[in-house]
Amino acid sequence: MSSLWQMPAVMVFLAAWLASPPAGLADVAQREAFRRLATQKSQATLTNLGLPQEPVPPAAVSMGAPPAPDPAAKAADAAPDAKPDPKRDEGWWRAKMAEHRAAAEKDQMAADALQTRINRLQADSVNIDDPLKQTRARMELVTAIDQLDKMKTQVDADRRAISALQEEARRLSVPAGWIR
Repeated sequence: MSSLWQMPAVMVFLAAWLASPPAGLADVAQREAFRRLATQKSQATLTNLGLPQEPVPPAAVSMGAPPAPDPAAKAADAAPDAKPDPKRDEGWWRAKMAEHRAAAEKDQMAADALQTRINRLQADSVNIDDPLKQTRARMELVTAIDQLDKMKTQVDADRRAISALQEEARRLSVPAGWIR
């Protein structure tokens, strides 16, 4: 008869323990162990075994196949009297530096635009009440963050290319005015 009176007290104690914030990592581990004991094991396992393989969608592929080698280019590479590099005069250095700087500026503008889009998507993913639209905004946010990481890598590559061209010009004693 006394155990009948103790059961509600144990349940109240257990509910209070679970509702209180954990005191430390050990308390979190105890609660997780209790949760695992209290929940049932899964009845079914979902797998793709026995199902046909679906092809990867084209949007998931990050890089296309490498271009097929041009037979004319192979013949030109094999020729012993290949043309040397064009003369690197002032016009060539200015054009090359302008090309690298334009690419760096274009990539930096794209990165800035992606950052603005990420900021908007972060606000949308928190402020939208519709769960479907919120999930879509979060998926777009993840995609935009991946694109921003790639764009930052490209901007760094552009800056390294500019530095490499400046270093090459310095080694070859090119006048500084040609690469400004």
